[in-house]
Amino acid sequence: MNRAISPGWVTVLIVIATLGSAGAAQVTLFPAADTSLWQRQPANNLGGMPFLPAGTTGDDGPFTRSRLLIRFDVAATLPANAVIDSASIYFRVVRAPDPAKGNNNSEFNAHRVLKPWGEGTKSFTDPQVPMTSTQPATAGETTWLHRFHGASASAWTPPGGDFTDDDFAEAASFAFFALAGADRDYTADLNETGLQDVRDWLADPGSNHGWVLRSLSENFGFTARQFASREYADNPAHRPQLTIVYSLPQPVPPQIQSINRNGNQLTIRFSAQAGVVYRPQRRAAVHSGAWTDLPAVGPLATAGTLSFVDDVTGQSERYYRVVTP
Repeated sequence: MNRAISPGWVTVLIVIATLGSAGAAQVTLFPAADTSLWQRQPANNLGGMPFLPAGTTGDDGPFTRSRLLIRFDVAATLPANAVIDSASIYFRVVRAPDPAKGNNNSEFNAHRVLKPWGEGTKSFTDPQVPMTSTQPATAGETTWLHRFHGASASAWTPPGGDFTDDDFAEAASFAFFALAGADRDYTADLNETGLQDVRDWLADPGSNHGWVLRSLSENFGFTARQFASREYADNPAHRPQLTIVYSLPQPVPPQIQSINRNGNQLTIRFSAQAGVVYRPQRRAAVHSGAWTDLPAVGPLATAGTLSFVDDVTGQSERYYRVVTP
């Protein structure tokens, strides 16, 4: 929008422009927290393990289950007004059951976790037998039995949690099919449920308790996989990754509300959207010269009016525009 006026003896041309782009952007997040619920040692914590189990064992009698918890800090990385277009998640299997004993293919599903949990820091004490030398949890750490060890009110119901929209959401957020064997990469696209999880976590970070990954063949043995965790040091590129494609809404061009001069101070007021930072600029000639930035204004919590002020001492004319990043 262009508008020319003469407030006193200064001719002003106002150009309201939006130079920002609504093109897609992409960001990759590494986990903020991860651990596993480990039925084999139900009071132990695995929060510091370099690899985390999900699936079932099959040796030494009846098999036991494990479920992997993982959380990404979406709100700390994306702009608050980002529009989530698509997302995918990556896992690396670094260990799998001994093929001589059994090694079953399995589909793995992830479900939204509905309650908070404590990652913990415990790992193994014997690198030769890491999964049988895990450490007992201390206060506040997640186990197969509790979201926070030592707090009876934080028990998973039943142990290991349920999938009836109590501990974990019933609907799956993404899935992938894991073949037998280790040293395999898996990437899964988030379905609409998973995308809504990410959108919710961006809008309300306090609701972000991540996902739980489980085998859909928990009634069969030897489906366990050990996935590289955020502590995995052998190759950091194998740590879990959440890749999000998003766009930013194109700002609506603002409208001039008023232009007032008080002595040598010129004040320009214009309509503004919520969540948008505006950059006023000026120059002395209408068709030439570099634009000079004035202090940015905004963002507003809700749509309203913003203003900027410029000193026009000694100026017979000046040209302004307001742009968005």
